Amino acid sequence: MPFDKLKIIPKALDIPDYILMGWSKDNWYKENTIPVKNNHLVPVFGTIPAGTPMLAVQDIESYEAADVENPLDYFYLRVKGDSMINANIMNGSLVLIKKQNYAEGGNIIACIVNGDEATLKRYKKVGSNILLMLENNKYQPIIVNANDFKNGYAYILGIATEVKFKL
Repeated sequence: MPFDKLKIIPKALDIPDYILMGWSKDNWYKENTIPVKNNHLVPVFGTIPAGTPMLAVQDIESYEAADVENPLDYFYLRVKGDSMINANIMNGSLVLIKKQNYAEGGNIIACIVNGDEATLKRYKKVGSNILLMLENNKYQPIIVNANDFKNGYAYILGIATEVKFKL
């Protein structure tokens, strides 16, 4: 119903419009909702393996809403695989990635290894190696020489900041 027609109803019933809409007097939104602060569309750049690294392809498959200040600093990847399930990153989940080329120990990163293979793993530096840790006991960590990150054979696309999945 158009808003101009809708506002006639509370007047006819002699009640405040916020009561008819189910809003509280102090809040313009419905009491059992969570207001969205920033709702920007962020591209979904295809799939990233959460398992064995696979060839990276960056095609925009769609756009999803994200509560971020600068949407140009973010992108989503659709997860394929089960290696990150203990971090609540399930097969088919969308992971919001903040673009950056560095990580701290414990960050979940989207990265390229072996020159052109993408993967989503937890980052851990140990000596002269980077361990790409999996969040599933069925799998072993992937060991990458830290020099691969220095010479560009491996690099970080960004840090995971949020996971979305449908029930």
